[in-house]
Amino acid sequence: HGDLFGYIGFPGGPGMSTMFQQMGGGSSSSRTPAEKEVYLTLEELYQGCTKKMKITRSIFQDPHGLSATRQEEKILTLDIKPGWKEGTKMTFNNEGDVYPGKKAQDIVFIVRQKPHSVFTREGNDILYNTQIPLGDALCGNTEIVVPTITKEKIPIPIGDSTVKPGSKRKIKGYGMPLSKRPGQYGDMLVTINVEFPDKLSPQQKSAVREMFPK
Repeated sequence: HGDLFGYIGFPGGPGMSTMFQQMGGGSSSSRTPAEKEVYLTLEELYQGCTKKMKITRSIFQDPHGLSATRQEEKILTLDIKPGWKEGTKMTFNNEGDVYPGKKAQDIVFIVRQKPHSVFTREGNDILYNTQIPLGDALCGNTEIVVPTITKEKIPIPIGDSTVKPGSKRKIKGYGMPLSKRPGQYGDMLVTINVEFPDKLSPQQKSAVREMFPK
């Protein structure tokens, strides 16, 4: 028989009947759910989305699962809510392989987040790292522009104070939506790193020593 999980946006996985046999499924009245990881982008988890998953389940007359009488194809709809976190599970009861006299197996989809090229998620917050030149860090009076998951650009002014490497700024309400509290959002946490030059000329070194005596 074929794999339980067909492809509609996701690669196939091991067939449920094979999994049953490996776990001694033919003699068990309570079957372990079949699990499948669903990889989503940070944008999909921010906005929410719908995914379609094609499954093929086997209908057995033999209680030991040695041969399938027939197979059924079905499309399951995964309704991803805004703000869902890694590890969130979606259970579809009785949608797996069917054995005579026993309850059909459940199918569980587990949310996994794909790595993002710009942001990192930490709970309900979004983390962003940026760099400023050493001159701006020392002199201030500038601003940094921070991208967001919604494509908006947020300017953060840098005042007269110097900026130390690893300084933090918080942009409230620009994190992930709270799935259990609609209309509320986490924050964006910005880490400012300072870009140091690889080397200084003798004249620059002399000027720095004059500006910052021991």
